[in-house]
Amino acid sequence: FPLIAAEEPEAHLHPNAQRTLYKQLIASNGQIIISTHSPYLAALANQSELRALSIASQGVCVNQLNVNLPDEDKRKLQREVIHSRGELLFSKAIVLSEGETEEQSLPQLFTKYFGDNEFSMGINFIGVSGSGAKYRPFLSFAHDFNIPVFVFSDGEINTTKELKKNYDKIFGETDIDNSPNITILDRTDFE
Repeated sequence: FPLIAAEEPEAHLHPNAQRTLYKQLIASNGQIIISTHSPYLAALANQSELRALSIASQGVCVNQLNVNLPDEDKRKLQREVIHSRGELLFSKAIVLSEGETEEQSLPQLFTKYFGDNEFSMGINFIGVSGSGAKYRPFLSFAHDFNIPVFVFSDGEINTTKELKKNYDKIFGETDIDNSPNITILDRTDFE
């Protein structure tokens, strides 16, 4: 039974060369194990094949995506998170917001407050491009890979309702008004 293990095969390869190498590796017979920091390689893997390893006080933790999601949720997770935002696999924390304005402004406020940029601290700011329902694939991803997630949202009533519904479905019943990792502007809009 052949086993191929490749540690960071993306080194010194441009994105298309990485993708080509990945296709060649998975076409091999036997089991393939790839250790990578490349969002391009991660985006090509099936959701059921992805694992994120992290060091914890009790040793190494292995996290994986919930493979029992409805097909539509799997599709959104693949398209909106893994394929488009593969760098989130390597985040130490994720900050979600509704749109483009917040995605551009919050990192600047973060840098001003902390005196360091978000990337050096492993934090990604993501605009989900829409209402509370758009948060779902990102929340699911963060939950499954045990990545701390923070939400910054406008106080629009429909958005808040959708956010609560999706947050509760993934993390369990939560009082989002008093949650330390959720900030909802009081009936106003960030712009």
